[in-house]
Amino acid sequence: HLSRAAYLSLVATAFTGTPLVCSVHVKTHYLVYRLAARKSNRVVAVSNYIQGLLEGSKVPAGHIDVVHNGTDFHDFNYSSDRDVKAEFQLPEDRRLFGLVGRVAEEKGHQIAVNAFPDVLDRHPDAHMLFVGRSEGEFAEYIQKQVKSRELDQRITFTGNRPDVARMLDAMEFSILPSSAEACPLAVLESMARKRPVVGARIG
Repeated sequence: HLSRAAYLSLVATAFTGTPLVCSVHVKTHYLVYRLAARKSNRVVAVSNYIQGLLEGSKVPAGHIDVVHNGTDFHDFNYSSDRDVKAEFQLPEDRRLFGLVGRVAEEKGHQIAVNAFPDVLDRHPDAHMLFVGRSEGEFAEYIQKQVKSRELDQRITFTGNRPDVARMLDAMEFSILPSSAEACPLAVLESMARKRPVVGARIG
């Protein structure tokens, strides 16, 4: 799973003859997958988009299989006493929507922050959740942007969560204004929770 593991596995299996199956779920450097595409080895792409990138990078099509990402979130049930608004001390009349994914530039948090004042003009009861890991320089930058624009009472950074399904259940819809995606789990998870998705036409 991912390039580093593929390189290590390629070395390990070269001496044992053990078949190698490696998965590709992001746009990446494809040399290792070209090297892996031999004998009975398989390269698994999580979408037709990734399959196309692999083939365009000269990974032989005969060694590629497409297995789309999936989620088991439809099996999760939450009781009404675990209220997300109460947890984050938000007014009951707030209407929640959000972006699920690590806080990173390519996920589109900046686009969401830029657009939010216009959303508030039309829907003054709106409140946005950023659900996901916040690490690194971009996460610090976007948090400062939220504060400097006086949106910190309208945008909540939840951090990494073990209960993403619960977060989605509290939202009216989710957004994904990404600049790069392959087969985003956030979209599948939202649909599994019967939540509409507003997303960029990419990947």
